[in-house]
Amino acid sequence: MVSNGYILLAGGDAPRRQALRRVYSPRYGILEADDGRTALDLLTGEAPGLRGAFLGLDTPGLDGCGVLAGLARRGLARRLPVFILDSGAEPALLDRCWKLGAADILRDPEAEPARSRTETVLALSRRPPAPQGADSGEGSWPPAAATAAQAICAALEARDAESGGHVRRVGAAAGELLRTLAPLCPEYGLTDARIRLVSQAAALHDAGKLSTPDSILRKPGRLTREELALVRRHPLEGCRILESVPALRASSVYPYCYQICRWHHERWDGGGYPDGLRGDAIPIWAQAAALADVYDALVSPRVYHDPRPHGQAVDMILSGQCGAFGPRLSQALQDAAPRLESLYAGA
Repeated sequence: MVSNGYILLAGGDAPRRQALRRVYSPRYGILEADDGRTALDLLTGEAPGLRGAFLGLDTPGLDGCGVLAGLARRGLARRLPVFILDSGAEPALLDRCWKLGAADILRDPEAEPARSRTETVLALSRRPPAPQGADSGEGSWPPAAATAAQAICAALEARDAESGGHVRRVGAAAGELLRTLAPLCPEYGLTDARIRLVSQAAALHDAGKLSTPDSILRKPGRLTREELALVRRHPLEGCRILESVPALRASSVYPYCYQICRWHHERWDGGGYPDGLRGDAIPIWAQAAALADVYDALVSPRVYHDPRPHGQAVDMILSGQCGAFGPRLSQALQDAAPRLESLYAGA
């Protein structure tokens, strides 16, 4: 289980990134960005639980220095420790990185002096980790945040009645899975109050589909490669929407909303998107929402298929036909299956 938040890796040569994964994966979840623009999006979005970033000066699209400059333009420099990976850059470029707010410049991040410095900086980082521990008294959404969430769900439903029903059902199904997981996984702190919050947050998982063209969402046939690429952007687009709502960003429920929205298409084996997270680097509430999302898609009518019977849907998920899910979540699906069937019978 990830208890200390996430470290972002972008750029740098493959051996160096492998070394960083080896050093930090025992204590942090690892996020990786293929290019500097994605890294900047994660940093400026202040992804909940993000504790620090290691950026190469060779990052495609926008190098590490360019990412720092982007943070500085937005007034976000020094809010999060950013370590620059140096492979022999010109002194003037390194000097610019320092001036833009780099926490450190590392030639050999695996060497003991560099590790000690980075560990100290990360430990002192003021950004709180992703919410994974015991309940802290939460039980209901702040009114302004709840109103904003309801507005997003209403917009989805107004655009497409199928999507509206889908988001509500996924929230309810995710709640059933988490209630089943609670005694199996006490380390996640899945109290009744937290599960209620997360169930509501899960209804926002598809917020990004507000920006997906109708011609793609309602297409009955197979999507083209270009159309599929657009659909696969909806987790990131959803996070942009959530980030733009001050009432959500200021609330204690925002980390749940953000993590579920961004990572409900991640898979246990690392084969999901948009960040390719693996195993328990995916927060348990995002895992539950992901499975609930797949289950709902199978048992509900879609423009591209008729609804599957409950038993067939469960068998398809457990057999791996719909992506990889962790063993405890798979067990939770089996245990919660009768309640899920009853939930959908009354939907």
